[in-house]
Amino acid sequence: MPFVCQESKVHRLICSKSNKYVIVKKIIDISIILLNTILKAITHLMMPFTVFLLIAQHVYLLTNHYKSGKILFQKLLNPVYQSQKFKSKRSFSVSHFYNILIWIIIIVTFTITRVSAFQQIKSEIQIKSDNDFFIPIRNQDHYYTYGQKIIYRKKLSTTNGFLMGMDQILNARKSEHIFEIEIGQEAYTPGNPNTIDSRNFDRPFAGWLYVSPKATLISERKIVTIEIEVGVMGPASFSGKIQNFFHENISHDDPLSGWQYQIQNKVGINIIATYILPLLHSKYVDLTMENNLKVGSQSTFIESGGRIRIGWFNAHDNSMSFHTNIAGKVFKPELFIDFSNHIRLIGYNATLNFPELERNENISQEINNLQSMYSLGFNFNVRRFGSSFRYHLVGGDFTNLNAHTYGSLDLFFRI
Repeated sequence: MPFVCQESKVHRLICSKSNKYVIVKKIIDISIILLNTILKAITHLMMPFTVFLLIAQHVYLLTNHYKSGKILFQKLLNPVYQSQKFKSKRSFSVSHFYNILIWIIIIVTFTITRVSAFQQIKSEIQIKSDNDFFIPIRNQDHYYTYGQKIIYRKKLSTTNGFLMGMDQILNARKSEHIFEIEIGQEAYTPGNPNTIDSRNFDRPFAGWLYVSPKATLISERKIVTIEIEVGVMGPASFSGKIQNFFHENISHDDPLSGWQYQIQNKVGINIIATYILPLLHSKYVDLTMENNLKVGSQSTFIESGGRIRIGWFNAHDNSMSFHTNIAGKVFKPELFIDFSNHIRLIGYNATLNFPELERNENISQEINNLQSMYSLGFNFNVRRFGSSFRYHLVGGDFTNLNAHTYGSLDLFFRI
């Protein structure tokens, strides 16, 4: 028998609230179905396009960075190697910084692994640092110059009604759920940050400080995440102050005075969705398709690519690669390398907006809307602790800019 609203005030109030709840639930259900459909379409339709562009653009990038890559590998294989060409006053501080970092990782790894392996893991803390400082051949700050993030993850109960409804809509079987909160800061500088005349900057100084809650659904066939970023650009991000503090107290470089010309304060909000689809899985090699959609006032893009892992690793629903260790029931240590390729179609990037007074007509400001990127990572993971180091090569933000490189260090602590 259908539900009929009665004439009394109490019944009318209950009926109106019930109808509002049903309408809201329908809107949420339709939105999730639509998002899932879009992400699936990206996965299946863009794969040939993505593979073709990755091959074409990375051949070009690797060709132009052969010499730099050769020097980089010489330094990685022989830490004592010194190149007079790239020697600078950063060398002494960088070597000491690396040594301290290695000892911290060794001590923390030993301590964490002594904890009982039978205690259930429910949460994870990740500390992430991106910096061109990690690349030995770099001797100055360059484009995406640093990022620092701290992330807290917690496994959620599968008895939650909303999550169970989401599973049904996405047709996810035997799914697990993770909630995380991220606080991050990023800094961008020109390729010539020490230039006195700000009109000669090839990109503006920009900072971005944000907080980002994220929900992750993990099933046997896919991983789906939905994230909201809320933050601020400009002096309120403190990116310039942090970088100059680092220069003065750690790397002993001169502070960058160009931060006085950075993009002014502006609030940004972004919505991000990710769809990860395992394509091939064997004992020592696997391949995964990864798609990202970001829409907002700070940045808008669509990204598609893949990741190859080689070594000893867990499946996608229980691996450090996809931040899903706390969702898994059976854990095995991981030691592997991975290589990822992505193509990004950019619609908008607020960090590239030059102030009107600092535009130079002789410098091209045509945004590179089709950006290629790749990364090579080295990963180590035990039950309570994980670490990875990744080398990134990313296409230029403007059409006249060369690709830039930076390194990423990630530390994972599970409790």
